Amino acid sequence: MRSPSLALALAALLLAAGFSVAAPRPGKGGTTALSLEQYMLDDTDFLLVINFKQIVASPMFTKTVKPDVEKLLALAPVKKYTDGTGLNLLKDVERMIVIISPSCFATKEQREAGNRDDGPVFLFQGKFDQTKLEAKMDKLIKDDNRFASSSKEGKRTLYRIGQRHGPYAAVIDKSTVILCGRKDHVKELWAKADGKKKTKLKHAKVWAVQLKNYKPELAARAVGLESMYFGSSYSEMVDGMGNRKVTVKHTSLGDMGLSRLEVTATIKNELAGKLVLTGKDKASFAKLSPKIVEGLEQAKKEGRNRPVTSPIEQAMLAVLDKVKTTKNDTSVTFEGKVEGTTIQTFLAAILKELGR
Repeated sequence: MRSPSLALALAALLLAAGFSVAAPRPGKGGTTALSLEQYMLDDTDFLLVINFKQIVASPMFTKTVKPDVEKLLALAPVKKYTDGTGLNLLKDVERMIVIISPSCFATKEQREAGNRDDGPVFLFQGKFDQTKLEAKMDKLIKDDNRFASSSKEGKRTLYRIGQRHGPYAAVIDKSTVILCGRKDHVKELWAKADGKKKTKLKHAKVWAVQLKNYKPELAARAVGLESMYFGSSYSEMVDGMGNRKVTVKHTSLGDMGLSRLEVTATIKNELAGKLVLTGKDKASFAKLSPKIVEGLEQAKKEGRNRPVTSPIEQAMLAVLDKVKTTKNDTSVTFEGKVEGTTIQTFLAAILKELGR
C-alpha cells in the first residue's frame, strides 16, 4: 500500500522545486534576484544553503546516482506533479535555502488561540514559467481539493499544501519560491521582494562574517547560532470552561552549552561532510565535550550490536561507524563521508515505495 504521507511530501517538494529551478539571475525585464541576506528572516539564527548545481555536476552524481534519480523522476506518481510545468529538474536546479528562526515556532499565545502554524522556511531559486506552474497547481487542486487550496493575497496567489496545517507555497520573485509553515513569512518576503521592506538582521554582525563563507563551490553550508532552537516541546490541556492552556519549552544551542553549529559539505567522487560544535567557553566545554564524543561512540556501539532490519538502516549505520572525531579546548569536529552506493540504497527504497 502506497504511503500517503510520502507521496504528499514528495509532491510538495517537487512542486516547490518546480516553481524555481535554475540560478538566481536577471529576469527578462532586468529585475535581479535579491541578495542572500534579503531572503533571510530578520530573526534568522540558522541558515543552510544547498548548491544543487555542484551536486548534479559532480562525478559521484553523474556516474552513480543520476540513473536512479532519472528513474524516480520518470515514475507516474512523480510525473503527476511535474508534467506540464516545462521544467527539467536535473538540468536547471541551482540551490535551496533553509532558514530557521524563533518566529518559525508558534508562540504560547498563538497556540492557545488555535493557531499551530509553524515550521522552517524553504526557498527554491531559479527561473520558471509562473503562468504554467500556477496553472498546474490550479489543475491539481481542481482534480483533488485534498491536495492543496489557494487564496488571493492582493495580486498574488498563496497555496497551502494538504488539508490540515500543511506548508504554504508561493512565488516570491522571478527566481524564488517559498515553502514554509507560517503565512507571515510569505508576506515578509513578498514585502522584501517588492522593495517595501529591507532585511534588518537581529544578529547582523555575526551574519556579516558568516555570509562570506557561503561559497558556490561548496555542496552545502549551514550555520546555527547560539540562540537557535535545537529542540521544542509542547503540552496542551483544556480546562472545565473550555479554555486551552498551552506550555511551550524551547531548548537552544546556548542552553546546551554551545555557541555555534557549523556544517560544510563538498562533493566529488563522494560526499564529504564536516560538523563543528563550538562551546560557549573553555571551562564549561571541558565538561561538555567528553559527553558529546561519548554520545557518538555509544551510538556507534549500539549500531554494531543491533539487528539490521533494512538496507537503508545498514547503510546509515555504516556511515555513522566511519565518522571521525577530533576536539580541542573550544570545539568538537565530526567528519564523515557518504559514497554514491549509499545514496543508491536510499533511492532504491523510494523507487520501491512509489513503484508499488
